[in-house]
Amino acid sequence: MKRIVKIATDVPSDSGFDGIAKAACAVTKGFDDGSEEIEGYSFAENFTIRDGDNLVSKCLIQNIILPEDILKQETRIEFENCIFVNEVDLNFHRFNGDVVFKKCIFTNNVTLFGTFYGYVSFEQSSFINAKINFQECFFDSFNFRIVTLNRCDVNFQETEFGDESPLFSDMHLHGSSLRFMGTVFPTSGKVLNFLAVEADYDSLIQFRMVDFDFREFRLFKAKISTLEFTECTFNCNRFEWECECETLIMQDCRNFRIMNLVSLKKLKHLNIHGLLNTGKIILGNHIDYYLNALNTSKDVFWVRANEYRSITLSEFRSQLYIILDFFTADQSGQAEMVRHEIRVSEREEEMINGQGLKKRIFLSYAWKDKDLADSIDTMFADAGITLIRDQRGIDYRGSIKEFMKQIRFNDYVILIISSDYLKSANCMYEIAELTKDDNYKARILPIVKKDTGIFNQFGRNSYIIYWQDAYKELYDDSDMLEPLNRSGIISELLRYERIMRDLPVFLQNISDMKMIQCEDSIDADNFSQIMAVVSGGRDE
Repeated sequence: MKRIVKIATDVPSDSGFDGIAKAACAVTKGFDDGSEEIEGYSFAENFTIRDGDNLVSKCLIQNIILPEDILKQETRIEFENCIFVNEVDLNFHRFNGDVVFKKCIFTNNVTLFGTFYGYVSFEQSSFINAKINFQECFFDSFNFRIVTLNRCDVNFQETEFGDESPLFSDMHLHGSSLRFMGTVFPTSGKVLNFLAVEADYDSLIQFRMVDFDFREFRLFKAKISTLEFTECTFNCNRFEWECECETLIMQDCRNFRIMNLVSLKKLKHLNIHGLLNTGKIILGNHIDYYLNALNTSKDVFWVRANEYRSITLSEFRSQLYIILDFFTADQSGQAEMVRHEIRVSEREEEMINGQGLKKRIFLSYAWKDKDLADSIDTMFADAGITLIRDQRGIDYRGSIKEFMKQIRFNDYVILIISSDYLKSANCMYEIAELTKDDNYKARILPIVKKDTGIFNQFGRNSYIIYWQDAYKELYDDSDMLEPLNRSGIISELLRYERIMRDLPVFLQNISDMKMIQCEDSIDADNFSQIMAVVSGGRDE
């Protein structure tokens, strides 16, 4: 189905129309596929709603006027293929008839207020650059299917739906938000469906202080950029997800019995802080997927109103303890991964709290470049600074992966970038951890060996191809293993996938930065440049 993204009108300025215009005007509608359509529309400067049937089709309406007296029960308001230029404000204390906008276009704000005992529908309508407010409404029957929102903000605030479940399927949000604040859904409803909803890039679907008393809440075949539930109560038996969602916030929610997240795809950022009186969360066996989403630097912790901040280490651990309770006896391996993350988080917090005002500088290098790393380490030691590096940061039998995770919790990171470095899985894992912070470029001090070859696209491509080939080789080897023996290799494949995803951007960023180039050592001038950044600020 084509989605309308813009309209252009050519309305006579001196038409002098009375009521519904008899003269035609040209209305051009632009669709999301770039095509346009020109149709003949009548024009109404002021349309007054009257008792009886108000049935209007293909009309460009400037203003809707409500009568001062209360409309009779049999009044019906129906607009089809109409375009509304100015604000639409339907303020009814009580209205018993139907209000239908079918295939309509709204280019300005829309407000509904009051009690609607009839059928209210916006099916197949489009809203462009508008605020749509349903303020303290009661809807006995409500339809918001196949609605397109283009740069809009929709608010259902203190709104109540009657016994019939509202319809919110096949919506398309483009740079828009759909918010439910203190909304009351019918307690007798069996299923609340948000089917085939698409909310792209900066779009948001938000539920705040909402009670869900449905038997089931389903999000099927949906693609949602950000989905948020804060201070909500789920008195429903099942919470089913079969959708794509980049950011999921479920903060300070309670009472859900079963929440199945196994079919939740493309998740990058997750907040489940403060869940209370919960039944069971079903995560499946790929726990790394959820741990990476929980360990996010994005501002996903709700503070107040529309204010968010990043998750603290203690809040991160509290979420790990929440999911730890939901593993079954045959998921001991996944549970141990979560316990390991808890220990890593505790150690990171201890290091941060104990560092005082002293700068922490991490040295990242490939073991084949150990001589160069040793010489840099010595120069810093002579200056009274002890670098953080693997040979002094990992105890005998300690975890290399745990040490590498610490990289992004330092003030600065010295990267000795060489061909061996860019082909090392451990070094690339450190880069993956580092790039979790959006401001990582301000903290890295790159030292690039001259033969690395990253200053042209062909050279950068050679490393990307290297990891593509390594992934294919490992994947082919996994086919020869029995399913019971694949758990370790699956984790390594996920690690390689992350490297392939992050490496092109990292290489491009490094090649564009001011850096030190060397062969087997750096000189005093190079060291002075590094010290100038560490002690003062980056030399732009």
